[in-house]
Amino acid sequence: MKNIVSVVLLCVLSLPFIGCGMLTDKDRMVIAEIDGEEMRRSDLRKLLRDMTDEERPIIQKHADLLRALNLHLDTQVKSMLSKTLRAEGKLDIPRDVGEKIYFQKKPEFKNIRNMGKSAEMDLTEGQIVSMEAQIEFGIDDEMELLYREAAVQYRVQELVASGAAKVSEEEFAAEYERRKDSYKSFEYIDFIALRFPNQKGAQQEAIKARQRMLDGESFDAVLESYLRVNQQFGMRSAFENNPSKQLFAQFWHNVTGCKKEDILGPLYLPAHDQMRQGANGQVETVKAPAFWIVLQVEEHRPPQQKTLEEAKQDMFMDLLAVQVMKGLREEHGVVVYADALWRPEGYGDQFKDSMIDIPQQP
Repeated sequence: MKNIVSVVLLCVLSLPFIGCGMLTDKDRMVIAEIDGEEMRRSDLRKLLRDMTDEERPIIQKHADLLRALNLHLDTQVKSMLSKTLRAEGKLDIPRDVGEKIYFQKKPEFKNIRNMGKSAEMDLTEGQIVSMEAQIEFGIDDEMELLYREAAVQYRVQELVASGAAKVSEEEFAAEYERRKDSYKSFEYIDFIALRFPNQKGAQQEAIKARQRMLDGESFDAVLESYLRVNQQFGMRSAFENNPSKQLFAQFWHNVTGCKKEDILGPLYLPAHDQMRQGANGQVETVKAPAFWIVLQVEEHRPPQQKTLEEAKQDMFMDLLAVQVMKGLREEHGVVVYADALWRPEGYGDQFKDSMIDIPQQP
């Protein structure tokens, strides 16, 4: 009897260790391969655990986990291509580009380098040295991101130059369906304007011209009176409201939603690059100076959904980049075993504060 109890007790005590062994075995499951090297569950767990809060993706379902894995593998192949191209002297990005991006993200560090004496900010020399090192490491990270994307674009340009850049109708259609809502034409305005070069008294002169219109004179009559003095007072132009061009953000703040024949202004039009046809017939870029303008809307179009045909130009280069990434993954023997990933449903508290307890209906 004593021997039986001992055997039972031994089995019970062994159960936790068996369980731990099972967990360890699952963590050792191979989820991907790259360049003949295996990547295991434990590697992905560590990768996610070591990310900063800003970098770490929200993972609530299997598709989120798979996306994180593929993003890591894509990063690896991009980095390897980047290193190769840089070693061959084919990629060179000025460091000040990465520096500018870093300080846009971390404006609080912008003045660290120009601090002078540490006493000015109540920091020790050691603390300043440490912060300067943090800045340099941060810029290094931004440069790495830039080089990765530049490497892919280098391959895309090689594809275009070779004449082999082709995208099938099926690829266009699939991408359009996947991202249809993002393919929209920009808001558009065509206008005639009375303009005053941005110098002393320009804004006041624009106010006077606008007041004449408010007092009853037509836009055409006021414009004509200035054109008789100098033809340079008039202009006709057309703009698209491209959100990436922050230079015109204030202009569009005042113009968005306007309609034909509206008179707007005075508005400040900052100095900007302008395309025009040169003497040799070629399109050239010229620097347009800053102006104060009073404009009359000739045509206005709100943002509109692009058709598949209209969106093809937007999709073309992106789809070539997809082809390049597919080729890079094949070059490096990337294989993903999606079924070997764990099921993360219910894991973590990412949405804990957003849960709403709805009483069940009887």
